[in-house]
Amino acid sequence: MTISLTHFKNSIPMTGFELSPGTIVNQIKNLLKERYKEGFPIIKEIIQNANDGEATRLDFGLVKGLGNQVSHPLLKCPALFFLNNGTFTREDEKAIAYIGVDANAGNKGKIGKFGLGQKSVFHFCEAFFFIARSENIPEGCGRFLNPYAPSDGIERRRPNWVALSIEDRDILEEYLRGQGLCQLNEERYFVLWIPLRHRDYSKDHNIIANYYDLDSIQQQFPPDMADKIALLLPALKHLREVHYWQFNTEKNRVEKQFHVRVDSADLQRCLYPKSNGDNYQPIERDLKGKVCIKVKQEEALRMLKFAGKEAILNADYFYSLLPQVPVNDFWEELHQSDYWPKRSKIDETGHESNEPDKSIPHCAVIVSEKDSSQANQGSLKIQWAVFLPLAESSEKEIEEFELIPCQGNKDYNIFLHGYFFLDSGRNYIESLADIRQEKILAKTPNKEAEMVQQWNKILATQGTIKLILHSLQEFRLTHQSSVQDIYNLCTAFIKSKIFQSKIYRESICYQYEWVYCLHNKKWILLDRIRRVKVLPLPSNPNWDWFPNLSRIAQSSSHLLTLSHAPNLRFDNTTFDQWTDREIIDALTNLSETILHNHRGINYLVSFLKECCQNRRTQKIESDEVQKHLIQFIKKGLSQLNLSELNSEIKNALQKLINLIRDSEVIYIDVIENIFQELLQSDISVLLLPKSLFIVPPNGGLGQLNLEDTKTILLNLNSLINRWEQQGTSNTSLEPILKQFLNLSKNYVINILSVNPDWRCLIGSKYPQQTAIFYSYHDFQEFKRKSILFTNSEDSLINLLIQAIENIQPIVVDKEIAKLLEKDQNISPIPCNLDTCKNSLSKTPVLALLPERRKQLLTELLKEVH
Repeated sequence: MTISLTHFKNSIPMTGFELSPGTIVNQIKNLLKERYKEGFPIIKEIIQNANDGEATRLDFGLVKGLGNQVSHPLLKCPALFFLNNGTFTREDEKAIAYIGVDANAGNKGKIGKFGLGQKSVFHFCEAFFFIARSENIPEGCGRFLNPYAPSDGIERRRPNWVALSIEDRDILEEYLRGQGLCQLNEERYFVLWIPLRHRDYSKDHNIIANYYDLDSIQQQFPPDMADKIALLLPALKHLREVHYWQFNTEKNRVEKQFHVRVDSADLQRCLYPKSNGDNYQPIERDLKGKVCIKVKQEEALRMLKFAGKEAILNADYFYSLLPQVPVNDFWEELHQSDYWPKRSKIDETGHESNEPDKSIPHCAVIVSEKDSSQANQGSLKIQWAVFLPLAESSEKEIEEFELIPCQGNKDYNIFLHGYFFLDSGRNYIESLADIRQEKILAKTPNKEAEMVQQWNKILATQGTIKLILHSLQEFRLTHQSSVQDIYNLCTAFIKSKIFQSKIYRESICYQYEWVYCLHNKKWILLDRIRRVKVLPLPSNPNWDWFPNLSRIAQSSSHLLTLSHAPNLRFDNTTFDQWTDREIIDALTNLSETILHNHRGINYLVSFLKECCQNRRTQKIESDEVQKHLIQFIKKGLSQLNLSELNSEIKNALQKLINLIRDSEVIYIDVIENIFQELLQSDISVLLLPKSLFIVPPNGGLGQLNLEDTKTILLNLNSLINRWEQQGTSNTSLEPILKQFLNLSKNYVINILSVNPDWRCLIGSKYPQQTAIFYSYHDFQEFKRKSILFTNSEDSLINLLIQAIENIQPIVVDKEIAKLLEKDQNISPIPCNLDTCKNSLSKTPVLALLPERRKQLLTELLKEVH
C-alpha cells in the first residue's frame, strides 16, 4: 500500500503525551508512597548521590533560614541542607529536573540508576533549590525546582515561587561559607537546599500533608544516625566523611552534632563501580579498615571495624543467560540481548535514549563490628545491599533484612552486596525470596523478567554468598577478634534464614568451612575435604592430661573442633567418626593425675561419650576401648588415697565407671590397703570397693573368667604368705578371699588342683574359729585323715575328739564347702555318726580313759537301737 505525502498533510499532527504539573506531582506522590520511605532512607539516597559525584565529604544539617536578606520566600523558612564536594556537570544539571529518566543509566561508575532517589526529598518539602560549582561549570549554577510550575516556570497559585536569582544564590553561598562549611571555598561543591514544608504556604495544596519545623524534622532521623552512616562508608568508593549540623538559636549558627569518617590507615574499600571502560576482568580483593565516630554528647571516640571481600565474577558463570556461547565479548552480547533490561538516559543536550542496565558481575561481603549500646546484649544485622543496604525493618519480616540477638557486647553487621536488579525504590532485590527458597530453576531466559531472575540468582549464589566465609576470615585476621566474639557472631549467624537455606548454605560452604580449631583456639577457613573430628565441651581441655590428644590435634590429618561450636559447615551435625584405634591412641599415655581432678575426669567422660558411647545402652561400645579404659582406671585408682576422695571426684569417677559395661565391673567389700594390692592384678575386669561407689540395682553382673581367677588367686596366695612372714594380721583377708572364691566357683577347683600349694582355701581348727588359709594339698591330707568337716553338730565333734588321741578336726563353713563338693578329694563332710564310724575304721589311737570312749560309743549304739 502506498501512502502519499498528501495523506500526512491533511492529517492531525501526531504528538506525544502532554506532561502537566499535576502529572508530575502525582508521580512524586506515588514515588513517596510506594518506593521511598521518609527518614533515614532519604539520607541514604543523598549519601549515594554524593558518592556517585565522587565527593569525599558530605555535610548536612538544619538551619533556620536566610531571613529577609533574600527575596525568595522559601529561602526564608527553616531548611535541611546537604553539601558535598563532588563533581557536577551540565548533564547532572539537566537530569536533576527529570523524573524517571536517568543521566547515569549507562554510567557503570555510579550506583544510582533510576533517576528517582534525589526526589525522595519531597517527603520534607514542596520544592527545593540546588546550587553547584565545578571544573565543568566554573561560573556556577543554581536552580529552584518546583513540580507545580508549568513549562513557562510561573505557578499561578503561588506566583512568588519564582526562579532562583543570582543574588539569592550568592547570599546562600555566603551564608553557608560563613557557617564554616569549608567545601564552599573549594573549586567544586553541590548544595541541596530543602525548605521544610509548613502550613503557611502548603495548606490544601501539597504533595503530602506532613509539616515540619526544626524540632519535628529531627524526629525523622534515627537516634543512632551516626552509627547507621558509619555502616555505609565501608561499601562506598569515594565518600570518606560525613558531618551533621544543627542550628543553635542562641549562637545563631550551626553546631556539629557528629562526625563520621573512615580512618585512612590501612584502608581498602570497594574499587567498584568503575567507569564504562572496565572490562570485567575477574578479581577477588580484600576490604578492610575502620570508621571513626565522634558524637558531640560522647566524650570518647568510637570505632567501627570492618573487613570483607569484593569480587568480579568470571563470565563463565553467566553463559547460561544466552542461548549460545558468545563468539566475541560476552558482556557486550549479553547487554545487547533482547531480554536485558534497558533504562531511559538523558545526555547533556537533553536527548533521551535507551541504555542497557548497567548491572555488572560485582559482589562483596562486608563484616563490621562496633561496641553495643546495650550492656551484654549485642545483635547481628544481615542486610542485602547494592553497595548501600536496601530495605530495613524491625517491625515486619522482609527478605533483605534480618536482626538476630547476639550474645556479648558487640553489634555486628553483614552487608551482602551484589549488583542486583532492584525495584525502582531501591528497597527490594527482584525474586530474592524465591532464590532462597529454590523456586527459580536454572534456564536460558526468554523474557526480561526471567533474565532479571537468573542474573540475581547467579550473582547471589555464585558470588555474594560464596564470599561470606572468606570475609569472616579476613575480619578475624585484620582485627584479631577474640575466640568468644567470633563464637557469638557465628552462633547468631547459624540462626539466620541465610544459613538455614539449603541452597545458600551449599554456596557458603561450597569449598571451605569455617571451623573452630580447638588446639590453636582459632577460627579458621578449612578446606571442605579436610577431616574434622569433634571433642566435647569445655573448650579448654588441659593438654597436659591428654598428651596424645594434643599430638592428634596438631597433626595435619585431623582438625579437632568442639561438638557444640557454631561451626559454619554444610552439615554441622556430621563429623568424621573416631576409630577404636584413634580413641585408644588418644587415651594412650593419658596422665593418671587426671583422676585427681574432677574437671579432668568429667572431660574424659565427655570425650568418651562423644566418641564411642552406644546411644542406646549408654555404655562404651568398643571392647578394645573398654579394655584400655579399665586398665587406665585401675592404674589411676592405685595412685589415689581413696579414703580422702572428695564428693566431686567420687561423682566424676562414678560417671566414668558407668560407661563400662556392667559385666566388666565387680563390686567387692574390701578395705583400702587390700584393694590397692588387688589393683595390681592384671585382670580384664574392673574391681571396685562397694564402700565408695554406687552398686547397680542388679548388684553388679561382673564375673571372673578363668585367667582372671588364676591371677587373683595367685596374688591372694602371695599376699597371705607375705603377710604371715611379716607378722601382719591377715584376718581381713578371709572375707575378700571368700568373695573371690564365690565369684570364680566355676574354675576354683580346677585352678587349685593344678596349683595345690596355693593357700586359697579357708578353714579353722576346731574348736577355734580363727580362719586359717590352707592349700589344696592341705585339704587333701585332711580329707584322707577324715578330719575335714563342714560346720555341724558340735556335740559329735567333741565326742570324736575325746575318743581319739591327738585328732584335730578342720572345720569349713558351708559356703566354702558348697564350692568344693564336686571334688571328693577335698570336699568337707558333715560330722555325723557315719563320719565318726569312718574315722574309727582308720584304727586310730583311742583315748586311754574309758569314759572318753564310752560317750562316743553310746551315741553310735543309739543308731543300732
